[in-house]
Amino acid sequence: SLTSIETRLRTVRLSIVIFLKAINNPSNLGAILRTAEAAGAAGVIVSKDSADAFSPKSLRASMGAAFRLPILENADFVDVLLWAKNANLTSTATTASAANSYVEIDWKIPRLLVFGSEAHGLNDSEMELIDEAISIPMENKVESLNLAVSAGVILFEAKQNAND
Repeated sequence: SLTSIETRLRTVRLSIVIFLKAINNPSNLGAILRTAEAAGAAGVIVSKDSADAFSPKSLRASMGAAFRLPILENADFVDVLLWAKNANLTSTATTASAANSYVEIDWKIPRLLVFGSEAHGLNDSEMELIDEAISIPMENKVESLNLAVSAGVILFEAKQNAND
């Protein structure tokens, strides 16, 4: 629930809530839950039209993190962004075209870290609602990283820098 995420936000060192929009692959979802717990994130919000965080495939990939981390499922995109604004979280999303790299932003400020679907990311109208866009610089001709890998790269950068 949002209440358990808010409570945990006040006690964790990494003030990040992850928001997954239209994540289709239950193994990716589970891997992100496992990574979120390992990095010390406050919780995970999963949108409508996403895989079930408690399906057998997702649970297997999460290695039990689904039972230890606050999770809110079936959330509405706009509602979550409004909640984040009210909770003083800076909404931050990855996109290949962002000018700022994930290593160039301040991870000490509380954030809602938003990831779009594996196939489509976030659309233009969704990105307009995001406070800050970041990218993961990659070598030429590599189009994208696996979603769970992207989450891991960013969360552990955030963890390292939030605790500096």
